Amino acid sequence: MQRRGGKRIRMDEPPPPEYENPMTPMDGSGVDLQEPYTPYNPYSNQPSTPLHSGTDMYGDQYGESSGSNHFQPQPVQNQYEQQQLYEQPHFDQQQQALASYDQTYEQPPTPVRPRVTRARLRAAAASSSGVTSIPPSLPSRRLVPLIEEPKKRRPGKKLVSELLSDDENCLYFIIRQGRVSLQVIVDDWIENYKVNRDAALLSLMQFFINSSGCKGKITPFMQASMEHATIIRKMTEEFDEVIKRLPFISCSKNESGEYPLIITGQTWKKFRTNFCDFVQILVKQCQYSIIYDQYLMDNIISLLTGLSDSQVRAFRHTATLAAMKLMTALVDVALTVSVNLDNTQRQYEAERQKARDKRASDRLESLMMKRQELEENMDEIKNMLTYMFKSVFVHRYRDTLPEIRAICMAEIGVWMKKFHQNFLDDSYLKYIGWTLHDKVGEVRLKCLQALQPLYASEELKGKLELFTSKFKDRIVSMTLDKEYDVAVQAVKLVISILKHHRDILTDKDCEHVYELVYSSHRAVAQAAGEFLNERLFVPDEEAVAGIRTKRGKKRLPNTPLIRDLVQFFIESESFCDVYKA
Repeated sequence: MQRRGGKRIRMDEPPPPEYENPMTPMDGSGVDLQEPYTPYNPYSNQPSTPLHSGTDMYGDQYGESSGSNHFQPQPVQNQYEQQQLYEQPHFDQQQQALASYDQTYEQPPTPVRPRVTRARLRAAAASSSGVTSIPPSLPSRRLVPLIEEPKKRRPGKKLVSELLSDDENCLYFIIRQGRVSLQVIVDDWIENYKVNRDAALLSLMQFFINSSGCKGKITPFMQASMEHATIIRKMTEEFDEVIKRLPFISCSKNESGEYPLIITGQTWKKFRTNFCDFVQILVKQCQYSIIYDQYLMDNIISLLTGLSDSQVRAFRHTATLAAMKLMTALVDVALTVSVNLDNTQRQYEAERQKARDKRASDRLESLMMKRQELEENMDEIKNMLTYMFKSVFVHRYRDTLPEIRAICMAEIGVWMKKFHQNFLDDSYLKYIGWTLHDKVGEVRLKCLQALQPLYASEELKGKLELFTSKFKDRIVSMTLDKEYDVAVQAVKLVISILKHHRDILTDKDCEHVYELVYSSHRAVAQAAGEFLNERLFVPDEEAVAGIRTKRGKKRLPNTPLIRDLVQFFIESESFCDVYKA
């Protein structure tokens, strides 16, 4: 147990057991050592619709709610009770049920609808022209408009994303095509939000659903009357129906086949980049007004939190990526607010220190109000970050999917580098330290890459002393990692530790890295040579100055380095002979 700044920090615990058996969604076995894992079922009590908008959803500074009564779900409207008629197979009952609503809804496939073929289409066209007539013995059936009939799917494998209806007006289709600038898309969305924020929010929610590979549609009625937990449940059912209709996909309950984030190809790689950039640009453009309206962020954070806890891998992966990028964008906003707050505070102090006859009372009052507003905005952003960290990151950094774990480690490194005042603390660093034991090399690599810029900064090295003393042995052992990329990055990190915490590395630690200069892998040997040069071959210009050879020539400055290099080679060969004997 260590103390730092009066706050108890638990840094002496062993790696969590979930690295031997990673936590699965809806599984309480991998409970966090400090934060109790909250399963998805009680999430329906969280504010998730416009009926429950407000800042209390983020909780206090510790991410906890001030009371549970505030989050009780409100009774469903009477119209929702009538929605059960919507699922009846008879077309007349569907029309009667839909007529009771103010909104227009899409009609689901009816079981009694016949499969459409070209012959039937020709027969229907001929009957309408009077060429043939329907025999009276056959039961009459209401004709359905041809534009609503599904097209016959060609034989062969099709991706889940190809089954989505490409509505040219939806955000998913526009961003997937990549023909319009993301800045223009965001500006248009903001204009729509100012006109009708419910419709704009619905399009954004639909974007996250479609980006997961789900073809389900969120209707305005669902948005206005359902909790986000109920909406996600319906989208999950829609997802399961798509998977069942694909005979080439054989997956378990928690799998979801292919979805945009994992589909290979240049188009989908570009979509992943556009997906991340869209979230960050959206927050950046809304940073001065909309993100503080207690409506947009409340609903988006609530939706992403619910999706990130889903059993469906596509929902979980897509929502976690969106939530982590959303936090990164909020960190950028927090930095902007922090700079503006410092400038305002400096202007306020300068104005207040002026003589009374030269002091402008109006300007002083204006600066005071501006400072108060910026402080409130900063508190609001910190509450959002705290809530999302505890609700998404704490549970997903040990997800069963290595891609999700890698996303979490990559983004927390960005937060620590940019917003070190809030995130570069032992209570956050411990998550990186624990994940250094991950079984997947890509996740271990993301951890080392997250730590590299922190150790390279003179400003931040003082906050890493406790972390370095605790996880130094693990970092040194990773120089022998079976994954060469991880080993190279580990050696580079040890070099950074050597530069800023030279006394913490023992001779035994350095010997492990020395031996890597004989590695058959060029990058590993080159990184080890850089460590050797930093640790042993330190040029002493004062000792070389004025020294001459026996013939009276001035000795070159590299002569001692060459001598040390030869001596190192001889000693290492002797050590190898003794070891073999």
